[in-house]
Amino acid sequence: MAQINAVYYVSESNDFIEEKAEKMASGLTAKPWQEMPESEKQESLAYKGRVLSITEDDTYGNGYFVTISFPVAYEVPDFPSILTTTYGRLSYEPNVKLIDLQFSNDLISLFPGPNYGIEGIRDLVEVKNRPLAMSVAKGAIGRSIDSFHEQMLAHCYGGIDIIQDDERLFEHDWTPLEQRVPVGLAAIAEAAEKTGRTPLYVVNVTGKTFELKERAKEAIGLGPCATFECVCLWN
Repeated sequence: MAQINAVYYVSESNDFIEEKAEKMASGLTAKPWQEMPESEKQESLAYKGRVLSITEDDTYGNGYFVTISFPVAYEVPDFPSILTTTYGRLSYEPNVKLIDLQFSNDLISLFPGPNYGIEGIRDLVEVKNRPLAMSVAKGAIGRSIDSFHEQMLAHCYGGIDIIQDDERLFEHDWTPLEQRVPVGLAAIAEAAEKTGRTPLYVVNVTGKTFELKERAKEAIGLGPCATFECVCLWN
């Protein structure tokens, strides 16, 4: 069974820390454990959180690192359900901080992760021996698509490796997605003829939640432009 070990920092007195840790483990899984008949406890045992360790530490004040192991056979393998299981109701408690999540290998295998990773991004921008420079097209709010083109050129000529849409560039009349992506890629192609460099363009596809996947596909479909094409950085 896949496991997640969650590490918490708990501000609690020494007299009650073990009781607190046990309530955290059961409260997030097979609650209310203490009130269950023994027969029901046995049925729920495989799905109950288990306290692995309690270590006193003053990193965040006076408190303890508490590590709890959660079985995830009953979980949908996605981050919202994982965070709900490991932190959901605890997020309301001011004396509990979620510090780390450690996944078992069988759970990690369910998350393919990024298509490229750090080295893949460096390969795309052909930069190996220095930090990457990233900028945001901040001057694009309320301005025309021609203005957006000029700003993209300025970023390219300025030596930027990754250019990101402003996070507020939703589906506005002045720079709609179907115009913004080709114009952004055209600016990159134009600048590349002089600089020999091809920055990445990170497109903002923010919109209604149920439309995000289709908007991402639309953005990808709007490339290629000249010798450039849109790529998805995440599986």
